[in-house]
Amino acid sequence: MGRSKVEYADEQITVYPPPCRYSCVYCYWRTPLMRARAKMIKPRPIEEARRYARMRKPRRIVISFVCVPPDTLVPTPSGLKPIREVRVGEEVYSLGGVSTVTRVMRRWYSGPIVKVKPEYLPPVYFTPEHPILVVRQRGMIKSREGWERLKKEKPKWVPAGAIRIRRDTHLNPIERYFVLIPRSVFGEERRISIDFSKYTKSRRAFKIALRKNEKYREFLQRGELTEELAWLLGLFVADGMISSTALCFALNERKDRDVVKRIERIAEGMGLSCEVSDYGNYIRVHIPSRILMRFFEEAVYCERSRGGKPRRKRVPPFLFHAKRGVVEAFLKGYMAGDGCEWEHASRGGRYLEATSVDPELLRQIQLLAFKVGWYATLYGSKRESKLGGKPILYHLRMRKDRRLRRFALSEDYLLLPIRRIEKTWYEGYVYNLETNASNYTVPFVVHNCDPYPPEEARKGLTRRVLEILSKAPQHRIMILTKNPRLALRDLDLMHIHGDMWLGTTVTTLRHAEVLEPRAPPPRSRLEALREAHEEGVRTWLSVEPIIPPFTDLAEIIRETRGYVDLYVLGAFNYARQLGFPEPSAEEYFKVIRPALPLLSNVKFIVKRELRSKLDL
Repeated sequence: MGRSKVEYADEQITVYPPPCRYSCVYCYWRTPLMRARAKMIKPRPIEEARRYARMRKPRRIVISFVCVPPDTLVPTPSGLKPIREVRVGEEVYSLGGVSTVTRVMRRWYSGPIVKVKPEYLPPVYFTPEHPILVVRQRGMIKSREGWERLKKEKPKWVPAGAIRIRRDTHLNPIERYFVLIPRSVFGEERRISIDFSKYTKSRRAFKIALRKNEKYREFLQRGELTEELAWLLGLFVADGMISSTALCFALNERKDRDVVKRIERIAEGMGLSCEVSDYGNYIRVHIPSRILMRFFEEAVYCERSRGGKPRRKRVPPFLFHAKRGVVEAFLKGYMAGDGCEWEHASRGGRYLEATSVDPELLRQIQLLAFKVGWYATLYGSKRESKLGGKPILYHLRMRKDRRLRRFALSEDYLLLPIRRIEKTWYEGYVYNLETNASNYTVPFVVHNCDPYPPEEARKGLTRRVLEILSKAPQHRIMILTKNPRLALRDLDLMHIHGDMWLGTTVTTLRHAEVLEPRAPPPRSRLEALREAHEEGVRTWLSVEPIIPPFTDLAEIIRETRGYVDLYVLGAFNYARQLGFPEPSAEEYFKVIRPALPLLSNVKFIVKRELRSKLDL
């Protein structure tokens, strides 16, 4: 269900709690031009509910909800993406593997924001109530047995604003939290096969390429991502480019002579020639192969950039599923082109360090380093841009010495300690995702919550909020959830208040297992509404999004008009992202027209998005 922007007949304000696993809670005040968003999962909702209960004079209030800033990177099977670019229907990594995004939420936020800085990772910003999956550790870890005990601890959801790090007089952490990165983010190790025939214009062209020489034929027919090819891919990400007919590498003349020799050996093993041009201050290496050039272009380059900007590079997505030796070869190839090796003066040992102006690329390389157990730290330089004030150069420092690493790698998670927690002020748009797994990664696991999630039966946070609001009869409170069966527990509070409505969302009665696989069945939700109506509680039903191929609005209203007091109709806003054609006004009318006689004697609202599509 999308964010409601409905203008109701009577003047009211809306209080939104967090969009979550099923839906959200809506509270309406009978006062004009006031809207606020309330949260139902963090420890502060009790205080906020008391604040609302004391309200008498109308004023505009905005309360934060679970969200992150637009630049937050979200791991997906196709690479890291800023959360602002994630669309409905795309796949993201979650606690159980890969899940599908069912809703993308955005709103303007002005208020405190929590900066969470895990070890090795750049900081991630959250609104204070955003739940993070963490493991709590007490005391210092001084032995391998301590790390093994940490792996067996049960993870818990803790709001970002409630995370604390306690230290002793020597500043050693005696109580801290570890964030969890699922192993699914790194992918399962398997042999990576490549079909080189699709990088030719026709089958005949591929057959001609096979006749070039025996080594080249063997390389193309085997179609395997070997360590040599992975090393070449890493070097291409660092210093490579493509011409019309060949792969090109621009290398430093002084330090890259050994790199040139290795490129020549790899090309010779593939049955390809290698042309080296010395321009004095740099060396350019060409490998003439259209098939290899097209494969590298598809694997490394992102979508074509606009406005004449250079095309951004990425880590090939299939590398996250490659075997350990192949991943290490890619990392070594990247460091051979864009990195350097140096020795730490005080700590000792040799480090590998790479620099780039693209933090997203270094984040992907860092995840690969974690996959093979390398010690890797990413940070921004102190040099600042004159325009934005953000670091314009990023550094990735890696070391393979496991004795210095400060993380644990279990069968299911990578555990990274939270190094620093800070609070600052933020003003701008914030985003959140709703997935069918109720969580996603950034790259560690975070949650989006429902007013009646399964945990509510044990914690009772929503009930405590409703207990406070039930003593404020001047407000109209409307609850919307995809789990109304659990909401029946609070019928006593609904009776005490007298103007508390219970609602749910239904898109279809026949295809819900496809569109909403993790939510309770629609008929179970409607049966809960019927029971609430029989107990004297006002009910409402949100039929959205209306999807013309699936939604039978007349059937839904025919079955529910006896026990639903208000209907809300909404449009299908993300049709293209889900692979459907954009519904036309005529298709919407085909769904709505048979239901109009049934709506003649009931209250209903058409949301603004649907009104605009129908030209009403």
